[in-house]
Amino acid sequence: VVFRDHASFETQVRNAERMRDLYGIGFEAEDSGALAKAEPALRQPLEGAIHWHDAWTCTDPGALVLAYSRLFEQQGGELLRSELIGLEQAGAAWKVRTSAGTLDTANVVVALSPWSPQALAPLGYKVAMVPKRGYHMEFDYSVDAGRLRLNLPVIDAALAAVYSPMRKGLRIATGADLSATSKGLPRQ
Repeated sequence: VVFRDHASFETQVRNAERMRDLYGIGFEAEDSGALAKAEPALRQPLEGAIHWHDAWTCTDPGALVLAYSRLFEQQGGELLRSELIGLEQAGAAWKVRTSAGTLDTANVVVALSPWSPQALAPLGYKVAMVPKRGYHMEFDYSVDAGRLRLNLPVIDAALAAVYSPMRKGLRIATGADLSATSKGLPRQ
């Protein structure tokens, strides 16, 4: 997390020290010089940064999902790509009707993002959910690899933006829309 002004940096270092003392969360406070050395692609001088040591990152989410999928299959799971037609509870189990046929299963995972409440409503489940849509842009490293390449993800606290080095380029994420009336999303 990078900071543009000294007061914010000092305040957040004290908060990080509190988190370390209470919960054992590892971090390193970097002054302006250490930050510039660690992240030379950040051209504007900044006051400092907090480098959280135990943060997990992923430079290729698609490859991660494929690896999980392969592991699932290696452990005996089966991937079925078909259209979901219906879902109904059958005692303690489930009947899943698809374009490939009907499946009987003990468990079902519904992962339909903002459409989950709509899919579960006929079964009597009322799921409170507010759709969230994030905003991001990606820049290809091949355009200007030297200027864009960060070593670690960077959160700019003042601008509420996240800069993430990805396998193919730099991803910049900003704000989110929590409107239930976002284009293409169901009204709640």
